[in-house]
Amino acid sequence: MAFFGNIQENDQAAPTEDRTGGSYQPLESGVYKGKITQAYGIKSQRGAMGVRIEFELSVQDKPRKYTQTYWITNAQGSPTYERDGKQYYLAGFNHVNAITHLLCNKAIRDMTTKDVNIKIGERLEPVPMMVELIDKPVALAILKVRENKRAKVNEEYVATNEEQFVNDTDYVFNAQGLTHLEWKNGQTEPKFIFEWKKVNDGIVRDKYKEVKEKASSSSGSTGNIDFA
Repeated sequence: MAFFGNIQENDQAAPTEDRTGGSYQPLESGVYKGKITQAYGIKSQRGAMGVRIEFELSVQDKPRKYTQTYWITNAQGSPTYERDGKQYYLAGFNHVNAITHLLCNKAIRDMTTKDVNIKIGERLEPVPMMVELIDKPVALAILKVRENKRAKVNEEYVATNEEQFVNDTDYVFNAQGLTHLEWKNGQTEPKFIFEWKKVNDGIVRDKYKEVKEKASSSSGSTGNIDFA
């Protein structure tokens, strides 16, 4: 069985809508073209499933590596969460689902994986590589985000008053510039990508909130949702 074969999509989950809404130097907000160089499944200690994707993007006509982990299920194995009595897909699931449909015309659970040894830290480890995505062209709408750094306190990560700037994928497009929704609706001319650029190019999405009491620990994290 494929690594993602047990993921069950929820027909009651709200459909995706197109809406404008560390130690490295984060990219400025914008749309970047490139290709996928690696895409493999991972699991957190608590059982959440994710996909870590490494892209090679063109930034000022030079190649630049961009890596992001997209969490596609929670610890219970569900790709959805509930809000106000309605089911919604996790943002990570929406991004990977868009990538697999736009580039391979397949759902995540139908993607072929192959165990491949890659270097993680100082060791070679086998990972379930989504081989069908390798070298596929893609475009990413990436946001530059200002947010609170997080610190580990009593086995939990909490926000601190220290700020950090990170990147986050906001939308995925195919080589023609179409979103998943545009592609699914049979559109052949991209529209939303230009609307996104008008609203978001060069902006900083501010998610920083002042914390009344600082965390006592100084150890940091990436600031992303912790599914571990």
